Amino acid sequence: MIMKPPIRVVLVHYRDDPNMGGALRVGESLANRFDPSRVEPHLIFAYGSAGPVSSRSRATAHFVGAKSSRDLLAWSQARALVRALRPDILHFVDPVTWLSLATAGIPAVRIYHLHTRPVPSLMQRSHKVANWIIRHLVDAEICITHDARNAVVALGWAKPSSTFVVHNGIEVDRFSLVPDKAIARRELGLPQDVLLIGMVARLVWWKGGLDLLKVLLRLPARWHAMFAGEGPFDETLRRFVSENGLTARTHFLGALADVRPAYGAMDAYAFLSRHEPFGLVLGEAMAAGVPVFGLLGEGGFSEPQYPLLTPENALLIPRAQPLDWCAEEDPLVLDRLAKELGLFGAGPKTAAIRVATAKEWVRTRFDAEITARNVTEIYEKLLLQRHFD
Repeated sequence: MIMKPPIRVVLVHYRDDPNMGGALRVGESLANRFDPSRVEPHLIFAYGSAGPVSSRSRATAHFVGAKSSRDLLAWSQARALVRALRPDILHFVDPVTWLSLATAGIPAVRIYHLHTRPVPSLMQRSHKVANWIIRHLVDAEICITHDARNAVVALGWAKPSSTFVVHNGIEVDRFSLVPDKAIARRELGLPQDVLLIGMVARLVWWKGGLDLLKVLLRLPARWHAMFAGEGPFDETLRRFVSENGLTARTHFLGALADVRPAYGAMDAYAFLSRHEPFGLVLGEAMAAGVPVFGLLGEGGFSEPQYPLLTPENALLIPRAQPLDWCAEEDPLVLDRLAKELGLFGAGPKTAAIRVATAKEWVRTRFDAEITARNVTEIYEKLLLQRHFD
C-alpha cells in the first residue's frame, strides 16, 4: 500500500506576540493539533522574531523580519521562502495583505481565515484591499461562525461552495491545567484574600473594561478587578480607576506569554464585549473552570446554530441596547450584574453546576482536536477538487 505524504501547510501570521490576540492562538492550536501523518505544518511570521508561540510549537517557524508593508526586500524574501517550502496549502490565519500579494502565482491552494463578520460601514481601505484579494487570489475561506460566513457570502466576497465554518478550537487539556489559585496569585503579585473578577483581552474600548470598573464600584470592597492584556484603552481605564478610588482594588497585569495563571487566579471571568466574533478567551475560561459572568452583547458567540455560550454554561444579562456598540450601559443593567456577582460571592458553590456544564461543553464541541480535524478535512477536499479541475 502506497502511503500519501502529509499535506504541507504554511500558516501565515503577522508576529509572534501575545498582543496579536486570538488569531495567533488559532494558528498555534492548529499547528500543535494537526495529525502529523496527514499534515506537515509550518509557521511564517511576517514581522519580528521568535516569541512564545514558536518556542512551544510543534511546527517549524520561519521569520521574514519585514520592517513594514513597503519593505520590498521582505516581499522578495517572503516569496523566496514560500517557494522553498513548496506548500500544498497557503493558509492566511492572519490576513497579511502584502504577503498575500507577494506570493501571488505560487502554485498552492490559498485559504483566508476570517475571524469576524465584515461590517461595510466600518470598512477601511485595508478591508477593501482584503476584499479584492479574497475575490481574486483566494481559493477558499474559513469563517469562525455561521454569522461571519453568512455575511461574507451576502456581501459577494465569496462563493457558498468555497466558504466553510470551523469554530475556534480550545486547548482544553492545556487550560484544564491551571495553577492553584494561591500559587497563581503569588506568581502574578495579586492579593490572596479577595474575590477577583478579571478579563483576558486586548485593552480596547469595545471589550467593556469601563463597564467592569462600574460594576466593581457596585460591589463590596473585597471584590477586586484584574486586566490581563495591553492596548490603547489602558490609559482611559487607569484614569477611571484613579478618579473613582479603585486603585487598590484594580490590577493591570499587562500582556502575558502564558495566560493560564490569570485564569487560575480568578474567581469569575468578566465578559463585557460590545461585540465579540467568537470569544476564544471565553472557551479558555470555561475549560479552566472559571465561571463566566457578563453582559449579552452582539456577536457569533451565541449563534443559534452552534453557540459557545448558553444560559446553562454562563450567566449573561442582556444589554439594554445590544446593537448599539457605543451606547453607555443602563445603570440598572449594571446593578443586576453586580447583584448576581454579589450572590455568587456569598456562595461560590452556586455556580458549580454551570462550571461543570461549561467544561463539558467546550470539551465535546470546541476542543482543538476537533478544529484541527475539521480544517484537515477542508484541506483534503480542496486539494482533491484541484486535482480534478
